[in-house]
Amino acid sequence: MIFKRWFLPIVMICLIVSGCVSAKPQEDKPAVLPPAEEEVQNLSEKQLVLLFQILMQMDKREGLAISKSQATVLLPIIRKNSSEGILTNADQKKIVDILTPDQKQFYDDYQERVKKKMQSAKKEKINLDELSESEREKLIKEFKERRKGEDGQPLHPPPSHKAGDEPPSGKNVEQQLIELLEAKAKQ
Repeated sequence: MIFKRWFLPIVMICLIVSGCVSAKPQEDKPAVLPPAEEEVQNLSEKQLVLLFQILMQMDKREGLAISKSQATVLLPIIRKNSSEGILTNADQKKIVDILTPDQKQFYDDYQERVKKKMQSAKKEKINLDELSESEREKLIKEFKERRKGEDGQPLHPPPSHKAGDEPPSGKNVEQQLIELLEAKAKQ
């Protein structure tokens, strides 16, 4: 008899303590991943992509184009790093050592610009989850207005390709750089 009398209160206490019973329904909140899992690219991958972007941009500049001899030496290093997906310090040093003094200056300047841009972005970063709907809409409107000139047209229209040029291929920067170096090595 005592067992029947205390059974229900004991079960209820156990359920409350274990969290199975809740006074109000829980809202479904999105899972927040730790920063390390949230990032799509790790630091070495970012360095690799940045280096490849720098080399691509450098080659487009007058007086900074990659020469045939540089392309021949760079190609195996770039292929190796592209296939491994990481950039070792030794390989980065090899690549930079191949560059001319003017190319090294461009490389250093480009890296510094990217570093400053990332630091300012971190300082200005706003947690959008903490904004109200009206604040979020206001930010979006300000962003769109900054993107347009006084005549209402975008400040930076999409790049158009010249007659005879091929439109952008959508290839990743690694593949574009490898193709560029292969073409230069064949010259």
